[in-house]
Amino acid sequence: MPNDVLTKTKSNRKVKFNPFSKLDFDLYKNAISIKKIFYWILLAVVYYAFYEPIKNLCTVIFIRPALRSIPVTYFMDLIVFGLLGYSFFFVYHKLSKQLLPSINSFTYFSFGLVFYFLLWRPDDSLRFYSFKCYSSLFYSDVIVFCLLIVTMHYKTFKSQLSKNGNASFIEDSDNYIKDNDHYYRTGYANIVATRIEATTTQSSFGIGIFAEWGQGKTDFLKRLYSALNENQEENILVQFNPWRINNGDLIVDDFFKTLANSLKPYHATIADKINSYSKKIFQTSKEASFRFIDTVIDDFIDEPSVTERYDTINTYIKSTGKRIIVFIDDLDRLTAPEILEVLRIIRNTANFSNTFFVVAIDHNYVIETLKKTNLIGKEKEYLKKIFQLVLTLPTFKKEVISNQIKVYIKAKVSSYEDIDSLNTIIDSLSYKSTSISTAVLEGISNENILENLLDNLRDVKRFCNSFLIQFEILRDEVYWTDLFLIELIKAKSYEVYCLIESKKILTADESNYDSFKLLEPELKQSLDNLNFSPREQIWITKSIEALVEKNDYGHIRRFKLVSNFYLYFSYQLFNDKLSMKKFREVIADDNDVIIETFKIWIEEGFYYELDKIMDAYSIPRTLESIEKYGVLFLRLEDETDTRWFNRATSLFWNRFSLLAVDNEKSSIGRKAFHKLIDNKSLTAYSRARFVSAFVRANSKEELKPLSEGSTLFSTEELLKMIYKLFKEFLSVTPNYNFRVQDFLLFNSEQQHESPGNNRRINIALNSTRLLKKFLLNNEFQFGVYLLFMLRKSSGDELSTYFFDPFAGQIFSSTDEFLNKLENYDSDNQYFKMAKDIIIKYFDRYYPAQRQFKVDPADKDEIDMLIDYRVGEFEQKE
Repeated sequence: MPNDVLTKTKSNRKVKFNPFSKLDFDLYKNAISIKKIFYWILLAVVYYAFYEPIKNLCTVIFIRPALRSIPVTYFMDLIVFGLLGYSFFFVYHKLSKQLLPSINSFTYFSFGLVFYFLLWRPDDSLRFYSFKCYSSLFYSDVIVFCLLIVTMHYKTFKSQLSKNGNASFIEDSDNYIKDNDHYYRTGYANIVATRIEATTTQSSFGIGIFAEWGQGKTDFLKRLYSALNENQEENILVQFNPWRINNGDLIVDDFFKTLANSLKPYHATIADKINSYSKKIFQTSKEASFRFIDTVIDDFIDEPSVTERYDTINTYIKSTGKRIIVFIDDLDRLTAPEILEVLRIIRNTANFSNTFFVVAIDHNYVIETLKKTNLIGKEKEYLKKIFQLVLTLPTFKKEVISNQIKVYIKAKVSSYEDIDSLNTIIDSLSYKSTSISTAVLEGISNENILENLLDNLRDVKRFCNSFLIQFEILRDEVYWTDLFLIELIKAKSYEVYCLIESKKILTADESNYDSFKLLEPELKQSLDNLNFSPREQIWITKSIEALVEKNDYGHIRRFKLVSNFYLYFSYQLFNDKLSMKKFREVIADDNDVIIETFKIWIEEGFYYELDKIMDAYSIPRTLESIEKYGVLFLRLEDETDTRWFNRATSLFWNRFSLLAVDNEKSSIGRKAFHKLIDNKSLTAYSRARFVSAFVRANSKEELKPLSEGSTLFSTEELLKMIYKLFKEFLSVTPNYNFRVQDFLLFNSEQQHESPGNNRRINIALNSTRLLKKFLLNNEFQFGVYLLFMLRKSSGDELSTYFFDPFAGQIFSSTDEFLNKLENYDSDNQYFKMAKDIIIKYFDRYYPAQRQFKVDPADKDEIDMLIDYRVGEFEQKE
């Protein structure tokens, strides 16, 4: 099963019953209606004043015919109590939905109970029968209570929903913030406002704000509105949005209603005049029956014509001493007939004096839409007649795009470290006005992919909403730059994103089948079919090339690696992937946990995945981290393979070995090195092997200092460390084994991997003396050593053997060794047999130290001794 990285523990969304949770007490208090309270008081006064007539009327119509005929039985008691139970359930149901009775309802409830208990209940003529089971309680008590409580008005008084700052989406709204001028157009709007206020007209004046979709037309309209609104002495501002009218035939009617409501405070009768004018214009769209009635009325009543009505309204508008400025937005969201209706309003039906129409419009969209109607021959010329002034919005700085993305990321990402990393990615893909090459050769630079894929701030919001979701899911598992690029491509074109997702434009690289290569002809054909401009094709191609570029900075989760493809699109880690989040959690723990977890992963088949992750993992450059990871790698080397050992040595080689001893970093390295070889959680053998790697490097001059001074440690210092570890090893080893010989190799200045060559390896004298003492003072260990002296040759001849090549250096002379051998006695028969074989063939071996052949009769015996050694001692090393 896949390891799902999407799954997150959801909080329990079931809301406990609490009608007062999130109650807005201010809203609850402000809901009181003085008018309604006064109404109930007035009703109470009227009722009290006319109590007798009302009582008699209720008695004759309601009580005597109906209620007095109710039988008083236990069954009836049960029915009335059932009514009471229903009312309680009704109230509980309302409260469970967090609906509360308003203060006005409480007033109504209170007045009802007061009147009942003060006037009705004491009056025997109005009283219902009492309960059979409880005579002090009347049916009317329950019925009146139930009616009052059920007829109360219940509604919600919750606080408004609040945003969760980090988790919420970025709203694509037109919220205008005066001081937050992303496009730097406030000054331009102020100049246009000044020009409008300096102008008077005999007919309407059309101003078109021409810009493509998303270029900030609405923002500019609001800045212009704000500038004009400061002069309310002369300006009447009208906001008309035809896009919100769901019926195109009603656009004209709604416009004149909006205009009438705006002018009504300045002229008492102008609203009626405008409404009658609108009806006359709108008459053609009425039903046939209504048009017939209007015609009949016109025949009998001398109604003013449309022109006369227009002249009257125009005169009234002039008499207000104000100019009317109508703002129309979202024209590029309308259908062709609706667009025509709005344009006719501007130049025909609302062609009033001192009336300005400021219209935000996507010129190309409107032209293409009008062409489809075939109602206008020359669409461009038609628009020129509508608008006496065309304003093109000033081009905004390209930095606006990247800066605004940074603002949204800062608001939505909680980790400062993540914010810094994402800002670095944004800078690497963004336009830089300070760069001469970018400013001059903008079309060639690779630095402004971001601004060429996102055209405006609306695109920025769409991109950020999508990217932040994917980032929250995949932040620990993918390469952030690649995720950023993929989301940029999706924001630019969902169709191109699908080409990548379906791998229609990707194939395996012939030089490395684990990497993607871009199919450029297929991409070019697809972009042509999608009608992208040549410039758009350039930047889309560059963004995809960046996904599959060669320079991967060692990151194992690059998109270009075929094995990572599904991670970017399915949001899951399948069975061949380790979670980077889990890896980071484990690697931050102590070494015991790391080793145990790594062993489990290796057993589960994640060895190569773990190997790649470790190769790319950057170890912090602190003394504690170096010691921790050095110990970790050497402990893992004992358990798995030599790659971990190589990581331990490279940990010091890459960071310290090439530095002078007096260098500050080298000083840290020396301290970390000493702490490592003193760490008892590592075997003495593992630490000595680690130190010997540096001896070997020194002898081969692999570690040359970059400046004057020596390498991290001199060979003499390293050999002293190994000797110390050799003593520790011999003190704990259960018996002599081949690792003792490795220690002898470690204790030589000129080290070789294989001792079986013709060159003599000189072991440090102190080490041979230590081992000699170890063997001569322990009869059992000496006997084991005799078994290990016998070595079978790796040559083709099956009867060829050789002895331990270091015996001559361990024992100061052959005579001393033979003397010890001849006097050696043991109860172990295999030790005795080994003694006899060595004495018999010793002369054939020494002093030449070459291979020798044994007699056929002795071959089986020697092989038996070797098998015994392998079974009893080698497996116990």
